[in-house]
Amino acid sequence: MTIVTQVFESLFKSTIRAKGYPHLPFIVMPHPFDHLPEADIRGHGKQRLRDLVRALTVGQV
Repeated sequence: MTIVTQVFESLFKSTIRAKGYPHLPFIVMPHPFDHLPEADIRGHGKQRLRDLVRALTVGQV
């Protein structure tokens, strides 16, 4: 499982296609988030938890 930020999503997709893993599951998080308070970052993580579980059990979200 890979977690990428929005700014790196297209690079990540290109890389996994080039390496032969076009269906590799991943989660996209907002970018940037290093300036956000910890509580906001945790909130984003909790919001994406369902997507994370789905990606690990079913495939791309």
